[in-house]
Amino acid sequence: MRFDLTDMRLFLTVIERGSITAGAQAMHLGLASASERIGGMEAALVLKLFEMLTEEQADAFRDARIHVDIGRQAPPWPGCTTHTLLDERVMAVLASDHPLSARDAVRVDELADSPLIVYPKHPAAQFPHFIASLCRDAGVTPNVAHEAYEIQTAIALVAVGLGVTYVGESVVLHGRADVVYRHFTEPGAAQITSLTASFWTGDTSPHLHAFLACLPQAAHDDRDSA
Repeated sequence: MRFDLTDMRLFLTVIERGSITAGAQAMHLGLASASERIGGMEAALVLKLFEMLTEEQADAFRDARIHVDIGRQAPPWPGCTTHTLLDERVMAVLASDHPLSARDAVRVDELADSPLIVYPKHPAAQFPHFIASLCRDAGVTPNVAHEAYEIQTAIALVAVGLGVTYVGESVVLHGRADVVYRHFTEPGAAQITSLTASFWTGDTSPHLHAFLACLPQAAHDDRDSA
């Protein structure tokens, strides 16, 4: 069974934002409508979309308590296949009154003096390492001031002026009036972040494969971890 584009965008937004409530707000949907859409997916696939922190999700996947781990910069889990859902450019998130907020684009090194807010706060998370590498490539030592468990918390901290953070450009579609999103000029302009779905290669669950059949086609072939 296939779902419409709004269903899939809502699903990915719920994963990014960490809850159905936050996902509904980002998609400008009523909570009842969003819950109905998610419920329809669950019923059709005979599965449960668990709302959990990134830390809980990673641990649950490692312990095989959930079938799929969805996140950014997926670690190379041995025995897993990783399906790319989305490749996109990285953007800086600035408070609306940040000195560089009026610019159309910024350089990574121009943000060197701004406190950096990283996420997710979990030892196995790869996105903070990705951002650290982005900074190093620009000749900048990351000035990490805060660690957040989830993306929505990181953006909220930016909004109140506690620093800057980095996101994939699809997050711009979620819309917030208290922050601005800016693309990077070189060298950060070429950096790509990936949103992926990982699953155990030998998992033959029909529910898993029904779910995978509903996902967008990967931009490139799935990759297996040794």
